[in-house]
Amino acid sequence: MAQKPKGHLFKNISLLENEAENGDLKLLPLAYVWISTKTQKKKQIPLRNIKEVYWYPFSRGSILKVLWKTSTKNEEKEKEKEKENENQNQNQMKETSFFGFQSNHYNFLRKYILDYHKMDLKKVEMATQGLNCGDIALKENSLYFYVNGKPAFDFPLKNVSQSILQSKNDLTLVLSDKTHENSKVDSLSQIRFFVPLSYQVPSDPNPDGCVPNGYVLENTKEKTNVETGLGAILEPKKILKKTTTQNNEIFTAEQFDKEIRQITDASVTGDEIVSFKDIFLFSPRGRYKIQCYPTYFKLSGTTYNWRIEYKSITEMFMLPKPDAEQAFVIVLDAPIQRGKTKYSHLIFQTFDTKEIEVELNLTESEIQEKYHNKICKDLTGFQSDIIKKVFRVLIKKPIQSPHKFKTSEKTPWIHSSFKTSEGFLYLLENGLFFIHKSIHIKYSDIATIDFSRLDHSHTASQLNILNWKIF
Repeated sequence: MAQKPKGHLFKNISLLENEAENGDLKLLPLAYVWISTKTQKKKQIPLRNIKEVYWYPFSRGSILKVLWKTSTKNEEKEKEKEKENENQNQNQMKETSFFGFQSNHYNFLRKYILDYHKMDLKKVEMATQGLNCGDIALKENSLYFYVNGKPAFDFPLKNVSQSILQSKNDLTLVLSDKTHENSKVDSLSQIRFFVPLSYQVPSDPNPDGCVPNGYVLENTKEKTNVETGLGAILEPKKILKKTTTQNNEIFTAEQFDKEIRQITDASVTGDEIVSFKDIFLFSPRGRYKIQCYPTYFKLSGTTYNWRIEYKSITEMFMLPKPDAEQAFVIVLDAPIQRGKTKYSHLIFQTFDTKEIEVELNLTESEIQEKYHNKICKDLTGFQSDIIKKVFRVLIKKPIQSPHKFKTSEKTPWIHSSFKTSEGFLYLLENGLFFIHKSIHIKYSDIATIDFSRLDHSHTASQLNILNWKIF
């Protein structure tokens, strides 16, 4: 008589997605089910969709990584699609990791999964020498780093918000901060790679099981693509064949940067809604193309590109200037970086005299259901008004402007200077804003204000000096 499948519960297991969230993992006869302890959120992986299960041993808690395929309503049609297009099947593979297992759980899990789920729990030997020099593989929209053929770490490239090419061999990846709302949680903000100018892609790059970028694994008996680079470590008898580059080709940081950008652009869901070309920015200075998507907008320049998530925007301002100009200011919770300089304020130059016409890539149902008819599909008007309307609707936050304050010359700004920087000072409803040095002072943070008069021998002029203290 066949042995009846049983379920098993593992408590205090964290789901590793945007951030580690504690919960309980149940191994059931037909699925892996994880339930959050705090929010009761459920993550369910059907057993029929699971392809591989891996075990990552660590001293402070081991990881169970599940490689699985997304479900479809019609399995027969999906099988036909798989035969027609194997690459499409590869794009549907997902990885889900569970953290918090004890080392003594491995033998039990391996036997349980083998007996009831008819799969082998494959143990991955990690690189523990403490070396930071190795090889990089870009596979399945993730970055894998290997030391002597053993995996040291990996992370999904969808978390990369910016790729900065500092020099010919220096590349920095800035990661989007998913946990900025919780100051008690530490998170990795950026990672820096040094690519030697003399680094060559080896003709036989897999002596210890490493999978460099540009290679695929093929079985010596029957050709089957491996879903992830982990297969090279677990099945070292497989051989490598070059797919995109030639043997002994020099691999540069610039190539690395281009491939990272291609993957991060392709991994983000949603189509472009609208774009604005040749927009000048005072900070960071230069001309950029603005591309707006459902959850973020992208700044594309000749050298630098940034992807800025809407939820990282804290405030927005539209500040009028002389000559029918408007300064559109976006305040970021996490600053972007260009070279060694960080920018927490984006200042766009827009015009009240320049008429533009744009068409939003939205359906009528999306405008009604998602944006509550606050915007139209076709927009025509001055550039400053169109940009203001698009960002206010997409980001779903108000845009502040100096409505009440007017000088004796009937202007909403005060032409002034901060140290050696000349600019404009605005008195808003909740604070002071100075551009283009980008200084924002809320009234609630001001301790004292001192006014003094500066007299010269020939001409008398008044200089207003503001002293403030930030608590």
